[in-house]
Amino acid sequence: MFKSALGYDRRHAQILANQIVDGIKHAKAAPGAIDVHGTRFSVDVRVVGFTGDAIVLSQVVELTEDFPAKGVTRGTLAAVVAVFDQPFEPEAYEIEVVNESGDTLAEFTVSPAQICPLNAHDLRTKPG
Repeated sequence: MFKSALGYDRRHAQILANQIVDGIKHAKAAPGAIDVHGTRFSVDVRVVGFTGDAIVLSQVVELTEDFPAKGVTRGTLAAVVAVFDQPFEPEAYEIEVVNESGDTLAEFTVSPAQICPLNAHDLRTKPG
């Protein structure tokens, strides 16, 4: 994912690590599911590549269509776990749908037209 989306490979591990650590230090953690280990938190970290392109790890998106074979419907929330630009044209996203306990319900690839990125305000005002 990091090579195709940002141009990073093993030689750039420290650059990538520095961006992730810096992002975690300065971003607000959002509380999530509570399990036997306590409350899970997530942080959206923007990582910028050599070309200036950026991805947001753990970006929350809403599905804009039904995926009956995967058992998920339009309006379902998911997290982006990978960004692809090869062999897809344009890019594609690997998304993960989880339940309230954090168990994965589905993980699959979608096109940009099949998802709508959400921000913190969208999540706070979304019913349910």
